[in-house]
Formats: sequence, structure tokens, C-alpha cells
Amino acid sequence: MSKFKKNEPLYNGLIIILGVVIIGFGVAVLLRAGLGTDPFTCLNIGFSKLTGLSFGTCQLITNIVILSVPLIYSRKSIGFGSIANMVLVGYSADFFNFLFTYLPEKSPVEEFLLMIIGILVCSYGVAMYMEGNMGVAPYDALSIIISKKFNKNYGFVRMVQDLICVIIGYLLGGTVGISTVLTALVMGYIINYYRPKIHHFFFE
Repeated sequence: MSKFKKNEPLYNGLIIILGVVIIGFGVAVLLRAGLGTDPFTCLNIGFSKLTGLSFGTCQLITNIVILSVPLIYSRKSIGFGSIANMVLVGYSADFFNFLFTYLPEKSPVEEFLLMIIGILVCSYGVAMYMEGNMGVAPYDALSIIISKKFNKNYGFVRMVQDLICVIIGYLLGGTVGISTVLTALVMGYIINYYRPKIHHFFFE
């Protein structure tokens, strides 16, 4: 059991993997709600429609492209958590989305509830893998690098970054809806809210 002590690599790695899978589940819930997706998913859905590749593959490719920024400005932000996020989020979402296709049709109220759940779950997963402190995904690293470099609030920087991502995703044919705008506006702040609580529960 000593191998699973808090703040040791194996323990943190397992927390990170759990967080990443939770993000994938949250993305699938948003897709199931049908009211739009989070900004990064919107971008990659547009990329998927443009290329015909699976969502998971497009998310991996996009992350590889964005990876150049943290490699230049913040190599310390890249680690196991970065790779886990790059590879597992998209394919986890593909898996859960496949399972959800067997569920019955939903009412407008159920769609709204699924949207709220999806946003909260995605934010929790992001905060969880970030607190693992073994690197973050290239997309998440962008807002961290910018907020530190210009001494700006992370939530605000994340909001601007997400809005830009939504615009690009929309132009590529991605699914834009109320949850896309909502996640762009509030997800960074929700992640900020979760992080100290997750740190206290899992790492102290």
C-alpha cells in the first residue's frame, strides 16, 4: 500500500487518469444534451467534420499542434498529465458517447439538466488532473502561461481563450449552442473554485 501514498508519482498518476476520464464523460454528457459543447470540443468537432476523422483523433492532432507553445514558453507544464489528457479525453468521450446512443430520447428539461451536469463534470475533471501536478494539456497550458506572463486572472484568460476557440470551431462547422457559450464564460471560474477543494481532499 505504500506505493499509493499521496503526492507520490503512482498515486498522482492514477488521480490524473481518473480526472481525464471524468472529462471525457463530461464531454459525452454535453454531446448527449445536444445544446452545444465546451469550446475545445466545439473546435475539434468542426475539425472532425472538415476532415472526416474521429473526434478523438482530431482532439489528439489539435493538442499536438498547440503543444508547440508550452514547449517554447513553459516546458515544466508538460508531463504525464499532458500526455494522458491529449490521448484519453477524446477517446473516452468517443466511448461514452457510443454508450449514450442506446439511451432513450430526452425532454427539453432533461437536456438542460444534462448540460449543467456536463459543465460541472468537465470542470471537475480538469481541476482534478491539474492538481495532480504532473503537467497539463496544451490547451489548458495556454491560459496558464498567458495569465502568468501578463499577470491576469486565470478565469478571465480562460474565458477569452474559450471564446476565440468557439469562433474558430463555429467557422469549421462545430456544434455551437447555449452550453458552448456558457462553458466559455464560466468554466475557468468553476475550475478555479474546484481546485483548492480537490487539492484538500486528494492531496493533503
